[in-house]
Amino acid sequence: MEYTISQTEIARRKKAYFTLSASIMTGLVLASIILHFPVSIGGYMLVLFLIFLLGAAAYHFFFDLSRMQIYLSDLSLKRTVNGIPEEYRLNKIHHVKVKWTTNKTVREIYIWLNDGKSVFITSLDRFEEFEKNLLTKLDSNVVVKEIHEPLDFDHPLFYSILGLPISFVGVFICKSIPSLSYQKIKIGIITFFVYLFILGIYFITARPISKRSGNKTVTSDVIAGTLMICSGIIMLLFFFNA
Repeated sequence: MEYTISQTEIARRKKAYFTLSASIMTGLVLASIILHFPVSIGGYMLVLFLIFLLGAAAYHFFFDLSRMQIYLSDLSLKRTVNGIPEEYRLNKIHHVKVKWTTNKTVREIYIWLNDGKSVFITSLDRFEEFEKNLLTKLDSNVVVKEIHEPLDFDHPLFYSILGLPISFVGVFICKSIPSLSYQKIKIGIITFFVYLFILGIYFITARPISKRSGNKTVTSDVIAGTLMICSGIIMLLFFFNA
């Protein structure tokens, strides 16, 4: 049976990113006023530039994802991305995790195989039908776990509100830095570097992007992880050489 990506879900995710971006910029203006910490034009432009970079990466991911096709037979799961097939034997699957939304719809399905491979299915049209068909074809010894999102992330107000606290926290940190001691700033910089380093290693090794959009996009994981690690190193060098 053939399944395709839900274009409605892709459109929803694009709209969610645009809404979050607008919320972050609005929150930045409000935070600068309420916290009495004027943000320079350069500061606004930097945030807009970062939003643009993340948005470009996200839209590229959505483009690759939207052209994906899933084929489910009694013996295998085949994923085709840009004409390149990836086949996974159902009898090699040993662990499946199904993530449900608060609206009783499937968000994602994570599949792990005995040979160390894994594949993540997301944004699928007729997702609940696919989940039911997949589970009925698996061996009885396959571990199936269900998890449920704690919040309604699909609600229109969620991303409209989310950007406000993000901006307030960012402005508050920038305002607080001059009053912090050198030792506290040093600890904060090192902590953030460790976070970026671990996150970068995660992208390079776990490959969360290509697990969802196909092995063809593994370069995206490597680039993202490398940029995170390099950003952390540059931040450290800038701080300790300042």
